[in-house]
Amino acid sequence: MNDWPELAGIRDGIPQPPAASDMVRAVLLASALARGYDGDPGERAPECGEVPPGARPCAGERSGEPADERIGGKNGERIGDGSRDRPRREGPALRRAWRLLVMEARLLSTAVLLSSFLAVAGCVAVALVRVELTEVLLGLAVPLVTGFGVAGLHSPDRDPAFELVRATPTSPRVILLARVTCLFGFDLAVALLGSALLTVMGAAPQGLCGLVLAWLGPAALLAALSLLLSVWWRADGAIAVALVVWSLPMLARTGLPVPPVFGRVWENVPVTLGLAALFAATAVLLAGRIEPLRVPGATRSS
Repeated sequence: MNDWPELAGIRDGIPQPPAASDMVRAVLLASALARGYDGDPGERAPECGEVPPGARPCAGERSGEPADERIGGKNGERIGDGSRDRPRREGPALRRAWRLLVMEARLLSTAVLLSSFLAVAGCVAVALVRVELTEVLLGLAVPLVTGFGVAGLHSPDRDPAFELVRATPTSPRVILLARVTCLFGFDLAVALLGSALLTVMGAAPQGLCGLVLAWLGPAALLAALSLLLSVWWRADGAIAVALVVWSLPMLARTGLPVPPVFGRVWENVPVTLGLAALFAATAVLLAGRIEPLRVPGATRSS
């Protein structure tokens, strides 16, 4: 200002910007007050220094203490350790889980969902004409579309928001569970609807239960195997391995020199469901804890 006398007085009436320490205190105060806040998605978030809706004011706010003294607490308490300085979480866990499922369902690829529906619908249409192929068609189609769809749920190559999701406070395992629940639930609902339609139309001589058992175990096994390989390795490799595993039991029926154990395991529902539960649990435990083989040492300096 001394070098530019023409600009003298231009800052009259304009307050000085806050110091860096004051801004840090304000941010810490807002973070402490908003900790645990979980309102509705459309609800306004609390402002800096404002108590979230449904939360009790802090002890410092009731006694009129300045914000600087409330940051560290009266007796040097850590923010968030006591019950007074932590707002109460709003809504039960079931409600928050439902909201997460709805948000993750919106991110699922429409092409994957449409492909699953069209594949099952095509098998149902053919089975209505060739009743003797009903069990074989659904036993082939449902595991294949389920395994291929689940393989792309945890892959940076197929998820454009992969890095953004990894930066959110929500655990990667929770997000992975939500996505698997949405996609596998959709495939399961479509397959059940097709099986029920074939049963009503008289195209399922073995009954609804027998038809469902023909594809349920293999679908769960292939989906869990694809999920584990996509988390540990990559989506393309998971699809390739799933295709090989899917083809071996089919080749065993043709008389080719393939060990018949593949066919027996594929048709054993308790074994397939048990292996599926084991693979799925391993994939969920590994999600967010290991570095995939495709990016060795990505987060560790050599």
